[in-house]
Amino acid sequence: MKFLITMNMPGNTGRPTHQVICEYPVDSIDGFINALSINDFLIVDEYYRDPQTQKHFNAGELGLNYRYVGKVKVYDPNHAKNMQAAI
Repeated sequence: MKFLITMNMPGNTGRPTHQVICEYPVDSIDGFINALSINDFLIVDEYYRDPQTQKHFNAGELGLNYRYVGKVKVYDPNHAKNMQAAI
């Protein structure tokens, strides 16, 4: 399942937070939160969006530290497109 995670740590653009799109083998957000809460680090597959095609591609594994996670949301690419159009 894919998730959109807001991290409470600076991104490479200098902003105080940044977002990560990741995938983890669970069936619900509850399962992800449970896995996140019992591990210092969680290994996830990270996804980036290609700026030309707007499609996501697997960028490899990422160790995600629970201490910096600010919020977690189930990732819905249709919702992301609607948010971009509204801005």
